[in-house]
Amino acid sequence: MRSKHSTKTHQIDSFQKSEEYKLVDKILKRFQKKSYEEQLESFVEVGIYNENGELTQRYGGSAPEKEK
Repeated sequence: MRSKHSTKTHQIDSFQKSEEYKLVDKILKRFQKKSYEEQLESFVEVGIYNENGELTQRYGGSAPEKEK
């Protein structure tokens, strides 16, 4: 019988080998290579931040969300 630590380690190892993990890792690495300005632009495009760099209400900030 595996210990709790051994089971958890096995689950993490299995996940890291999954296609989903590999895809997320690839996207994250690509994002991290972007400049600050490019990263902010990405966040603005999806509505996390507004054009002034303020967190929108939907994500816990006080800035109103951009109208569609």
